[in-house]
Amino acid sequence: MRAKDNRQRLASMGKIRAFVANHPEIKVFGYHDIEEFNEFID
Repeated sequence: MRAKDNRQRLASMGKIRAFVANHPEIKVFGYHDIEEFNEFID
């Protein structure tokens, strides 16, 4: 599935990346990656 508004998608990704960079105490994982999720819950 492609983004309807790629500019908005990129802006959102930038906000998420900035949040992650500024909050190293919070572990972030991709909901679409089951292996990453399994590592998170173990």
